[in-house]
Amino acid sequence: MNPFYILSLKHSPDKAGSAVWWRADCKGYTTSLAEAGVYDQETIEAHPIYYDNGRTTEAWYKKAVDRLATAVPFARLVEHERARHEVKA
Repeated sequence: MNPFYILSLKHSPDKAGSAVWWRADCKGYTTSLAEAGVYDQETIEAHPIYYDNGRTTEAWYKKAVDRLATAVPFARLVEHERARHEVKA
């Protein structure tokens, strides 16, 4: 199954404009992908309101985020998400 990072919409962007990710085991937050937790698809699907509710949390494919950068500015994520939705429309 696909691994994911969990983006904290509640805490993003931080003061520097970076995306804020959950650490492993839901133990805090970080802007560093090297320190971000990796969550499996089964866990996210079992508790979508907690891990991927679209209001305070959003699950992102690890592979896609890793391609963007090590410290992803929140504005880039928003632009990426908007562009992705515009292509679908």
